[in-house]
Amino acid sequence: MSKINLNQEIKKIENSLKQLIQSDDSTLENAANHLLSSGGKRIRPLFVILSSYVGQNPANTAAYQVATSLELIHMATLVHDDVIDLSDKRRGKLTIEKKWDQPTAILTGNFLLARALEHLSQIEDHRIHLTLSEAIIEVCRGELFQFQDQFRATQSMTNYLRRINRKTALLIQLATEVGAMTAEADTETVRKMRNIGHNIGMSFQIIDDVLDFTSTEKKLGEARRK
Repeated sequence: MSKINLNQEIKKIENSLKQLIQSDDSTLENAANHLLSSGGKRIRPLFVILSSYVGQNPANTAAYQVATSLELIHMATLVHDDVIDLSDKRRGKLTIEKKWDQPTAILTGNFLLARALEHLSQIEDHRIHLTLSEAIIEVCRGELFQFQDQFRATQSMTNYLRRINRKTALLIQLATEVGAMTAEADTETVRKMRNIGHNIGMSFQIIDDVLDFTSTEKKLGEARRK
């Protein structure tokens, strides 16, 4: 396996995202650009590219198509999250709803999801489409479950783990699983990559939740910008 320059990969992904969010409608494009320019670690697309190296055909066209599409799906969930949570800011900048309005925010999220699906349509492997569509359904169910559960004073460990699985772990699990699929990895390797992504995603969210209770607002902001 050759060395991978993560900075170069991030730049490549960023450039693709900028192209994909272009639109004939200036409001949609400006709103999507507003979110894109607010930053982000791009860990999901990076996991797709890294995971493709476990197969016979690493870092191919399909891997980059999945990587950018998955990030667009993630961005769409962030926009809709902010609407549901009535959030004022996202990564230190006004949310799309606050900078524009609620209809614009909802439609921008829909636009990002549609762009992701359009980009994925170029991939012929039906397993990838099936895995992605099932995951998107689970993400939607997770959002609804979180909304319904938000005012419950008592939370069981089972409910907490189920919620963070759908909230965070699922898309990271998807990145490692589908990343392996794009490189024609065998079934057992794909299964192992799925488990690796799940465990990374669960750990990531648990640490994030602990920081919410143990860090000051200043330190928390600094940590999340890294």
